[in-house]
Amino acid sequence: MKNEVGFHVPVRPMPPEWLFEMDTPNFVPAPELWEWIRKVFLDPKSKLFNPDHMHLRSFRYPDIA
Repeated sequence: MKNEVGFHVPVRPMPPEWLFEMDTPNFVPAPELWEWIRKVFLDPKSKLFNPDHMHLRSFRYPDIA
């Protein structure tokens, strides 16, 4: 997906549809979200990379979740 700035940002993983049904838990594990975070914010090649967040690369899912 290209944003208004003009560079490509991978689309954020979305929660499963069944999560929005009545009588379901309010949250579920989302291991795919951690991979998205790594690609978008922690990869030095990404336009949204921030060196201040490098310490987060040492975490592994589910350590940070």
